[in-house]
Amino acid sequence: MVKRHLKSLNTPKTWDVARKENVFVTRPQPGAHPFSLGISINHILKKDLKIATITKDTQLIINNKDCLVNSKPVKNIHHLVGFMDVITLPKLKKNYRVILNPRGKIGVIEIDEKEANLVLSKVMNKTKIKKGLTQINTLNNRNIPVKEDKYKTSDSLLVELPSQKIKKQLSLSEGSYVILIGGKHIGSLGLIQKIEGNKVFFKSETADQIYETLKKFVFVLGKDKAEIKVQ
Repeated sequence: MVKRHLKSLNTPKTWDVARKENVFVTRPQPGAHPFSLGISINHILKKDLKIATITKDTQLIINNKDCLVNSKPVKNIHHLVGFMDVITLPKLKKNYRVILNPRGKIGVIEIDEKEANLVLSKVMNKTKIKKGLTQINTLNNRNIPVKEDKYKTSDSLLVELPSQKIKKQLSLSEGSYVILIGGKHIGSLGLIQKIEGNKVFFKSETADQIYETLKKFVFVLGKDKAEIKVQ
């Protein structure tokens, strides 16, 4: 039987939980994101958005279909929401994006309605499928079939929901504006200075220093600046 809760002391470092105040937190179900980049919708609604006080409030919101994630109604308080997901609260006419803050913690920011149907997805790998198509597999578990095999691993795609139409390709290259989703400097924003094999050197916009990291930890947000609101 899958446990419904998780001890706070055992949660990923990216979860912004009061480990000394709360013994347990809601355990998210396995989903489109790794636990290090996602957290339960119950935690988000109670701790980040503060529109629910207790879990029963979250359950009521979900039962009334008053909470959407990436344009789809949430069905369970354990639903895993993660990096770049969009949370919509129709009755409040509010939209939020799940982000990594400068401390490397999962959080949310309010976004305009015009961005509510847009997400950025990192290309993890590609596979050939039937009819000469290529299927792009992304970090947030999206599988997007395309005719042109022009997308490279580690690029980011600006995707429109729910159609999954690719609006823009953002290449991993020198000058790209990125956020780190892992490693020592997780949550840091900056510009790529140089790429050498699997190593990436980027200049942090806050520390004004050049850091070295691995390509797998780099998530492209745009060229010179982010394509969508991330802070």
